[in-house]
Amino acid sequence: GTHLGIAIDNHRLNERERYVFLSHVLDKCPFDLIGVRLGLTYKGAAAVYYRAVQKLRKSIEGVEKHDI
Repeated sequence: GTHLGIAIDNHRLNERERYVFLSHVLDKCPFDLIGVRLGLTYKGAAAVYYRAVQKLRKSIEGVEKHDI
């Protein structure tokens, strides 16, 4: 799989982060709708998404360093 897939599958994201990230990226679901589903505000859902992105970025950078 891709580095991104590996990072997601390795449970670096918690359930909520995974749900928000995949809903937004794959389903093109807006943050306000994701927020309604999870009992979060738009800002809350966006914050979870950006936290997930940061975790994945760190994870992917770590994987690439090990590949060298």
